[in-house]
Amino acid sequence: MPVFNSRIRYLLLVFSLSASQSLPAQTSVFDTSTSVLSMPCVAAADDSSTTYYSLELSLQGDTLVLLGAEETPPRPSCTASFNSISNELLDSVRVGDDQYRLLLRLGEDNQFSVLETENLGLGPTSLWRVSDGTNHLFLGGTVHALESSDFPLPSSYDAAYTQSVSLITEVGIPTEIEILSAQSLYFDPSQQSLEQRLSEDVYNSLSDFVEAENGHLANVEFWRTNLAMNDLTGFYLSNRGIIAGVESHFENLATIDEKSVIALETYEFQLQTLGQQDSHLTDDEIVTRTLESLESGSALFGLRELIEAWRYGDLELLEQEVLDAMILENEQDYNSLLKDRNLDWIPQIEAYLSSPEVELVLVGVLHMPGEDGLLELLEGLGYSVERYVN
Repeated sequence: MPVFNSRIRYLLLVFSLSASQSLPAQTSVFDTSTSVLSMPCVAAADDSSTTYYSLELSLQGDTLVLLGAEETPPRPSCTASFNSISNELLDSVRVGDDQYRLLLRLGEDNQFSVLETENLGLGPTSLWRVSDGTNHLFLGGTVHALESSDFPLPSSYDAAYTQSVSLITEVGIPTEIEILSAQSLYFDPSQQSLEQRLSEDVYNSLSDFVEAENGHLANVEFWRTNLAMNDLTGFYLSNRGIIAGVESHFENLATIDEKSVIALETYEFQLQTLGQQDSHLTDDEIVTRTLESLESGSALFGLRELIEAWRYGDLELLEQEVLDAMILENEQDYNSLLKDRNLDWIPQIEAYLSSPEVELVLVGVLHMPGEDGLLELLEGLGYSVERYVN
């Protein structure tokens, strides 16, 4: 089982604790091969109704030029909407790493025009430079699963990687020996199968879902329920084109470049930590929540929202919509997944800071915000922590 599968479900479930079940925000996507920016949904409202449009703009030099617009079906969550009085839309869009200020007008007969564009320069992301005044390292937040359209990654990460002699990650790529030694942690202590632990209705729903995904429930029949749902979530996402995330990208690069890759934790420790989550829920509740998240699409939507928050370095959103909700749901899980691990990592980060070599430390972006987050912990110890933009 790829280790990132376990992380995906944790990130998605935490993120979706406070998420609505409505459709996600339709985010702008820039195709580097064609220099075309797609805005899937903008809303134009009048006194009686709202019309939704998708727009395509071409990047020509430093200017965005409208290529076309067409009506789309109603979408509850749009990236932006036109002012109903002026019929103008002021928005900020991302093209690669650059942020653009974009002013559009909707005229008669649904004719769009670009009134103004301004390149605001490099947008922020979830990467920081930590210094003790003499030595420094880079501390980057990550998302453990991405879509192919999320590449290339922000150039600041590439710059930090180039300057670093070592890559530090949460776990790294486990060896066959590590996987075998931790194998027993997958299995439920009761030695009962999922069919025995779950109610008949819930088990049948799970079985039907796995079959529809062309999966095999027998592979995880005797696993801990939450780890089985981790695997199911990873399988579901991979069926929809989700690929491994930031760490895997740089681990592969480090292997090619013969840079050392060092883990903050063992594979066994992280698996043990993940296996202890959701203890406040029954087996039926764990499965039901997972199926609802996957069948409604909120897991996939939650991942997209998480990726955007990571890309823009929106720590306030992550703290308010994810961490606060997690504490409210079950503080014990919050402590073991985030707070305690952050405290364990601080001495290791300090040790790397004490050396003249530069390291790139990559951990899940949810470890960054809040009073228990790595950034405030390091600042509290007197280190300089500044957002790094290449």
